[in-house]
Amino acid sequence: MYSNDDMSFRADFEPFVQMAKKFFHREKNYLDTQRQLITCWYTFLLSIGLVANLMELTGPTSEFFKYSNGTLLALTWIWFVGYALQWFRVNTVVRLMTLTTLVVMTTNAIYGAIVPDMQHMHVVILIHMIVLLGNITFSLATYQTMFSLINIGVSILAYVLCALFTNDPMMIQSLAIVVLTLLYTGVLGVHISSNAERLQKENTMMKHDEAELLHILRLNKKQVKSYIRLARAEYTEDQTRLLLAQFDETTQRHIIANVTRFIRAEASVSQRIEKAFPELTPSERRIVQLILRDRKLSDLCSLLNKTESNINTQRANIRRKLGLQPKDNLKDKLEERMRGYVDIQDIMVR
Repeated sequence: MYSNDDMSFRADFEPFVQMAKKFFHREKNYLDTQRQLITCWYTFLLSIGLVANLMELTGPTSEFFKYSNGTLLALTWIWFVGYALQWFRVNTVVRLMTLTTLVVMTTNAIYGAIVPDMQHMHVVILIHMIVLLGNITFSLATYQTMFSLINIGVSILAYVLCALFTNDPMMIQSLAIVVLTLLYTGVLGVHISSNAERLQKENTMMKHDEAELLHILRLNKKQVKSYIRLARAEYTEDQTRLLLAQFDETTQRHIIANVTRFIRAEASVSQRIEKAFPELTPSERRIVQLILRDRKLSDLCSLLNKTESNINTQRANIRRKLGLQPKDNLKDKLEERMRGYVDIQDIMVR
């Protein structure tokens, strides 16, 4: 049991809990939900890094970097708060964040390369290239194909300019591998992003088709599942009653009436086939019935759960018992004998 203090504490924070639930359940499709979650983590982690730099705990501490990183921190939170207040869509805030980070980090990296006597120049450039790589990952993880390519292109340009401005042999020697790594990341990311967007479109179309089909059938998902379960297996009387209970009384009455009518008609056809072919076994008469319905050999094997050799043997027995010649068409001869007992169309339509 909760104490009065606990109850009071929970009551005080309940509005914030409800606000958080509303925020995290805002997006309706899977991709946008993932974008929202990744954006929250990106904002949190980027903010930690920027605040640490502003507090001179890490990274370059000159005034230029403080102003640029402070601007990036402020803009990042403006975009995030704007999204929280529903000023922006999730796609928009992702693009604003990734472009803002790209501009600031590229500027910082080039500034570190061109300023004379920059302390720990290589470390400064490396730090900002790592942030740019993280920014590329962010845009790829949020399925921003075009913006990912822009990020990669600008990041490559930034590294090339830094290598040229510093004229550093190590940076120049590593230029090829950096470019190839970024290009590979881009190709792989664009492929993944394109697949994810295609799957999202297909999923949306499937949901639309499903909703349209359910609307046409006037059924819900639970009722459709009941239909499928009734069709796939045999059940006890109580189990069948539970499945039928998913439908209203009118639907139950229609299902039972239609199935009953079908069973009676099938029984009538079977009785007439038995009269027309008394010399055949029940198994052979079942094959006759399926042949009269234009079922192929593969259908016979599937419906009767028998092999092709078994079916062919029974077909040969039927021909032998009916005294047919090799040139005689089995289906034509079966129809000829059945005409005196039943309308062939009554068999064909079932």
